Amino acid sequence: MTKGEVIRAIIAGFDTARGSKLEDLREQLLPFGRDIVPHLAWGMETLRRQESRDSLLYTATKFARVEPEVVGFAVRSLNDRGTWVRHRAAMLLAFACDPSALPALKQRAEVEPRDDIRADIEAAMNAIEQRDHNLWADRTGSGQVHWNVGGAILPEDEA
Repeated sequence: MTKGEVIRAIIAGFDTARGSKLEDLREQLLPFGRDIVPHLAWGMETLRRQESRDSLLYTATKFARVEPEVVGFAVRSLNDRGTWVRHRAAMLLAFACDPSALPALKQRAEVEPRDDIRADIEAAMNAIEQRDHNLWADRTGSGQVHWNVGGAILPEDEA
């Protein structure tokens, strides 16, 4: 099996609702590093369960600042039928702080039926506009709440 086939086989296993199983599969993906990104997009399009798609977005968050494809599939996920997925997509976009996501976030905020998800989207827009991902978690702007994404790859890490 090629590396890509192994990655896709692991991702295909995500189509389960068991949280412990999802975490085990995520751990199997992590050694592949950035090579998983194109396959995560494939998984977002093929997996049926919202828990599975949510877990893929969670996995992708660490690459959100260095892999434009991650922002792309997070933007598409704003329209996912699963509320958890829309929540996680807004969270990922807040961490990415990529202004190109603002139009999609604004458009989704206008039609989002759930107040809690709309609040997530608004927090993501605020974080992007202020260029401070911490505002996703610090919604009052107190400066006392910080959001650390463990293992995140940042552009300065690649310099």
